[in-house]
Amino acid sequence: MKKILIIAYFYPPCNGIAAYRPAAFANDFSIEHEVKVLTRQWEGNEKSWNDYLSSNEKSKTTEKINEKLDVIRIPYISKIRKKNKLKTLFKLWRGEMETEIVLDDFFQEACELIENWTPDLILVSAPPNNLVSLASELNRKYTIPYIADFRDFENTITLNNSLKIPFRDLFIHRFIMKSMKRSLEKCSAIVGVNNEITSYLGKATGKPYKVIFNGYEQSIFSQFIPLENLKSELFHITLLGSIYPEHEYELFLESFQKFIQNNPNPKVKFNFLGTDVIPEVGTAIRKAIPSEFLHITNRIPRAQALEALEASHIVWKPEYIGLSGVYSGKIFEYLGAKRPIIIAPSTGDVLDKLLVETNAGESFSTTDQITSYIQDQYDEWIKNGFINYNGKPEAILFYSRENQSKILLEYISSLGI
Repeated sequence: MKKILIIAYFYPPCNGIAAYRPAAFANDFSIEHEVKVLTRQWEGNEKSWNDYLSSNEKSKTTEKINEKLDVIRIPYISKIRKKNKLKTLFKLWRGEMETEIVLDDFFQEACELIENWTPDLILVSAPPNNLVSLASELNRKYTIPYIADFRDFENTITLNNSLKIPFRDLFIHRFIMKSMKRSLEKCSAIVGVNNEITSYLGKATGKPYKVIFNGYEQSIFSQFIPLENLKSELFHITLLGSIYPEHEYELFLESFQKFIQNNPNPKVKFNFLGTDVIPEVGTAIRKAIPSEFLHITNRIPRAQALEALEASHIVWKPEYIGLSGVYSGKIFEYLGAKRPIIIAPSTGDVLDKLLVETNAGESFSTTDQITSYIQDQYDEWIKNGFINYNGKPEAILFYSRENQSKILLEYISSLGI
């Protein structure tokens, strides 16, 4: 049995998908290993980036989740720093890769914890990338092996396949990479959510690396009503999470408009859950879809989002254009829900390949293709009262968080830790 310390800025009850990955590792690792998590205090009602940066001065707490898992939550004091170009460059050179988030108290608490309970391994969840620097400092002080887990890293550069990168971004990236290489110098391995980010950092540092996908909690999603048994007065077409202007979501809006035009008084509801967080996107959606067929919200609690997902007949996600390797966490929750997935526009990238591998949906390139697919599913629902799901269970199960945790533990063992 190993002792594993997980250090994560985002962790439940934080209301954001970034919190679920380290939580899954902690829960799954604790089946066989002793695990402690160091994180900050959260309210659980966060809706915006400002909320994620805000202070929470609740006193330090330790919650015992099970016999082998403790979660230590510490107060977090946000520090507003005036922007100064010279100071920013100096901080980047010094290794402070994200100056918005202050982690001084994390280091002090980690030292106190380690001196009373010596872990065999430290796993840090990044971003914030300053946590990698923190793990490096802990390694220097206590010689404890550490692994850096990346959900994102310099995406406009590491995932870029066609976009022109501004000189300023490239210049700053050089400083960030210099700091990151220094922070990863003594790490045992690098893991990340996709091949692009993970291999980029692995090759840049010469460190072992492995992709550990995001996923869905089989323990939660196995409780969902099978699609064939779903009874509803309306046909629900759902998007979970944010849409950003760089998403190609207009294809879907045009398709939804065509569907409404082709079906007088359709029994349909287009759900955009969490999408109103970007005002310009919310405005475009309201302009495109009549209010009687529309349900749009700001960010909502996860339990509420999962309830809406279970009640859905079709789920969808717009592709990023100009970026490669972007899965997003929601796509795996769609897989876990076992609801047909629509992706557009088809780019031949990882999402298209994922749908082929799992047979969990379709990718399209035109509004007519999307409209036709929705019409076929809707007609089947009108005729039979349900639609069928044809996903491959074993292929989908590979992407459960439980399985990805197992793969990570096996990888850790292979490193001799």
